[in-house]
Amino acid sequence: GSFSNGDSSRDRDRDTTSGLSRFPAGLANLGNTCFMNASLQCFAGIPSFAKGFRENVTTDSSELTRSLLDVLTELSLTPPRRSYFSCNGLLSQLRRTVSPLFFRLSATGCA
Repeated sequence: GSFSNGDSSRDRDRDTTSGLSRFPAGLANLGNTCFMNASLQCFAGIPSFAKGFRENVTTDSSELTRSLLDVLTELSLTPPRRSYFSCNGLLSQLRRTVSPLFFRLSATGCA
């Protein structure tokens, strides 16, 4: 048996007046980034977090911070500009910033 009331999920996901999606864009999986993507979507879904983050990013903020802001901003657009997007910029910044630190800690036995 089906629990459907006859509406397709595609119809329920769209605004009835504009036909646009009521949900933010998804994130492309860039190779084992599904947990990062889920975390980013959760953070973007917390209005106070996203607002507080936006209000505290300045031109003096790091590239990593500004890349995260770009992703949070894109995820907050409803309707979205596109159905999904890639957060390559953020991933590149994470690799440059976090990976070297992680590998240094691993080499010393701290990670």
